[in-house]
Amino acid sequence: MPSSAQGESREGAADFVGFWVETLNYATDSGDTEGLKSLAAKDCTSCADFARTLDQIYAAGGHVESKGWELESAVPVADQPETEPSFQLALKLAPQTVYEKKGAKPKEFRGGTQPARIFLIRESDHWLVKQLDI
Repeated sequence: MPSSAQGESREGAADFVGFWVETLNYATDSGDTEGLKSLAAKDCTSCADFARTLDQIYAAGGHVESKGWELESAVPVADQPETEPSFQLALKLAPQTVYEKKGAKPKEFRGGTQPARIFLIRESDHWLVKQLDI
């Protein structure tokens, strides 16, 4: 994790969001979800859903082909506590081909722009994703 994403400031939280997107892209491309899981709060159901889906695909011999997500902007939502900021995201999703298991017929997803809102929490000396609404 870059040092800029570890800071307690709102800028540090925004940098963490960018790092989280990079980590999601890595997990999607490789099937290695440990890093993604380590960035999620215990009660983040959307985080758990992403990791579980990827774990199932790769465990079944499948894979995902995509250039991933690109974070176009992360705008802080006003009046949020310093230790629990949230951001309105503008994401660009690349087209994706998903092979759910070995030998499966591929599922195609077009990609496009996607708004989202991400909620963070400061735990000890680092940020975690508390919730992601897409």
